[in-house]
Amino acid sequence: MPASLRDEPISVVMPVHNAMPHLDAAIQSILDQTFADFEFVLFDDGSTDGSTERLREWAARDSRIRLSHSKVNLGPVGSSRTVVEMASCPLIARMDADDISLPTRLEKQMLLLRQRPDVGLVACACDVIGADGNVVRGPDLWRLARKSWFAPFAHGSAIFYRNLFDAVGGYRDECAFWEDQAASPDRNPLAESRRGRIRSATIR
Repeated sequence: MPASLRDEPISVVMPVHNAMPHLDAAIQSILDQTFADFEFVLFDDGSTDGSTERLREWAARDSRIRLSHSKVNLGPVGSSRTVVEMASCPLIARMDADDISLPTRLEKQMLLLRQRPDVGLVACACDVIGADGNVVRGPDLWRLARKSWFAPFAHGSAIFYRNLFDAVGGYRDECAFWEDQAASPDRNPLAESRRGRIRSATIR
């Protein structure tokens, strides 16, 4: 790993609500990143399926994890906003609790941000995977050329600077269930609204 990457403070943030049985794979994929110098901020949004207890187990095993709980369910907007507010670093990497990040995701994204100081957000294409973790569909690269206010990237693959996120209003209450689309002034979002699980693919 380039030495220059090690000094960049980064918070990986992941809201969680009833994420079993995919929770373990999502957490493990972040802890196994080749870029390992980060805090991992987890927010349990009133889970009732055993996710709460599993999160406590993970937090006890890795000192990079910072865990917080809510007794009531805040929903997609509230939990997404809260987990970013909990982050202490200027760079935020979003992760979803039913997705998997490939091992070099953070390293490649950090390297690109270092090489391109004019860039404030980086995301990547993804494979769509089934409940068993097998690939159902590869990256939809055609989305990169499509003119649409829906971003061609998955929400859980984004990394961005906190000050820019705050400047455009972050996750807003009026954007329930499309909060990822609203975190940009021109509706060019932090992610694409989609169903199913994703696995981050190589940045090209």
